[in-house]
Amino acid sequence: MKRKNFNYLLIIVFILVFWFYSKKSLAAQYTDDATAFISEQTSKELSEFLYIKYINKSSDISRYQLYDEAKVLLWKAINLFPSNPDAYVNLGVIHIKEKSFDAANRNLRKALDLSQPNYSKKEIILYNLGLCFYFKGDYSKAIQYLEEAIMIYPKFDQAMFYLGMSYDKIENYADAYLNIFKSRVFIKDNNFDYKIKAKAYLDSKRGLNIGDIVLSENFLEEAKNFIEKKEFNKAIILLNESIFLNLKFAEGYYQLGRAYSYIGCFQESIRALEKSIDINPEFVEAYIELGNAFQALNKFDRTLNILEKALLIDNNNPKIYYKLATIYLSKGNSKVAEQYFIQAQEKAVLGKNLDMIVKINIARKRNR
Repeated sequence: MKRKNFNYLLIIVFILVFWFYSKKSLAAQYTDDATAFISEQTSKELSEFLYIKYINKSSDISRYQLYDEAKVLLWKAINLFPSNPDAYVNLGVIHIKEKSFDAANRNLRKALDLSQPNYSKKEIILYNLGLCFYFKGDYSKAIQYLEEAIMIYPKFDQAMFYLGMSYDKIENYADAYLNIFKSRVFIKDNNFDYKIKAKAYLDSKRGLNIGDIVLSENFLEEAKNFIEKKEFNKAIILLNESIFLNLKFAEGYYQLGRAYSYIGCFQESIRALEKSIDINPEFVEAYIELGNAFQALNKFDRTLNILEKALLIDNNNPKIYYKLATIYLSKGNSKVAEQYFIQAQEKAVLGKNLDMIVKINIARKRNR
């Protein structure tokens, strides 16, 4: 009986020992796995840190024309993360500085191939590819890449400058002047080099026959885009240049008046709009905008006088009747205002102007 109990005891001890060592082995396995995971994470973070360090250091020393040392650092970065475009872009830039345009092209093309659709620096790659072709004398290719860069980032001042210079090289002086002028609008104050270059180019073309009328219209279209984007100060700069190129441009003065009104400069707006009407006495939209400017200054009698002149030119324009109605409402004469609202509605229905019909209906309901 004692021996039987002893055997049971041995079996229990054996089971406990086996359980203890199996748990210890499993714990050791878990520990090894965790250590490997931590080691892998640390290694990746270290590599990312080194990648950024190599790129930043290469940028710093390339400013002192230490190009070979910069390239060594960039190749170290590429060996760490060969599928990341950033180091290839920086390598391409250094090759451009060295005037090794074929080598620059290869690295920039590699960066472009590696860049994903959401890559945040794609316009930088395209700009530098444009530079490569510009300095190689392939201006058509330069224009292609520079325009693509500007499509991604419409305020890319240096891309606009070299786009203008590329157009200049193929003797398209109107587009050259326009793009270099735009680049000067966007060039930041601390970038004196490009400001001086842009100014020198523009000054050299002043007074030359570079298709001033067409160029004036191009400036106008650019300005209208800025008005749509509510970038009124930039629009005003372009519109003044448009007028400079064509002093008899009624549309230019009209758009300038609009831009000034949007920023609350009503006296400047009035001057521009009156000039527009002087050039084209039948410019109905200029009369309406002029009326708006005087209305903003609470000069209602002057506004009425201007709108009545507009009505003599175009008595089927619902906007004029609508504006007249709003002026009489401002003066407290709701009865006359309603008569003008009715006439505005009739003209809007006749012209199938749905937006105007909705606007008039809302105003009439408020007047009742």
